[in-house]
Amino acid sequence: MRFALAAMFALLAAPAFGQEGVGLGLDLQQLGLGSKAKFQVGRMPPVAAAVENAFGPEFWARVSVSTAGPAADLARLSREGCYKLEIVQLLLLSAESGKGLKAVEEKRKKGAKLAEIAKDFGLDYGRLYEKALAVQEIVDRDYLPRYPERRARRKND
Repeated sequence: MRFALAAMFALLAAPAFGQEGVGLGLDLQQLGLGSKAKFQVGRMPPVAAAVENAFGPEFWARVSVSTAGPAADLARLSREGCYKLEIVQLLLLSAESGKGLKAVEEKRKKGAKLAEIAKDFGLDYGRLYEKALAVQEIVDRDYLPRYPERRARRKND
């Protein structure tokens, strides 16, 4: 009887294994996932994972990350060359100004300095920088050790 139930569940689940989506309207190819994707997304950079975990869901809602979620946005920023402190500053600028992360990123990509962006949004950059340093310290101490860097094995290892 148990074998019959297990076989029945396996047959019912078989079509689900071939599906590309998860039933939530997500386009996995656009996210870089799935078998037909143009490129495959690698492992999320440790900095992106650590920063994502340092902030709560209310913060991410206030920052207005893309529909792909904070992990995708932070990984993209990290891969584009932003360092941890700069990422934290961009997030704090976005949260405190009420502007979305995309608006802050656009200004930064046009070459504006972080202090200029803060001034445009009516924020005190000195206070924001001190907050960013405090957040970076928490990320380094509490979250980054959970995501060790991985390197390729060498011949002599």
